[in-house]
Amino acid sequence: MLIEGANEKNTDKLTGRTRTNKIVNIPLKNDIKPSDIITLKIINTRRHSLEGDIL
Repeated sequence: MLIEGANEKNTDKLTGRTRTNKIVNIPLKNDIKPSDIITLKIINTRRHSLEGDIL
């Protein structure tokens, strides 16, 4: 997943996109910044986005 930045609605989360352009929200971590590429596990689905957990 490519990290885009902080989530606009929830400042405790980061937002990014998968290879297939799906929006994913993950918990905020200090060592992750925009443009980082990370591996994650999808843990929940929402109507227009996914929720993930960093591996």
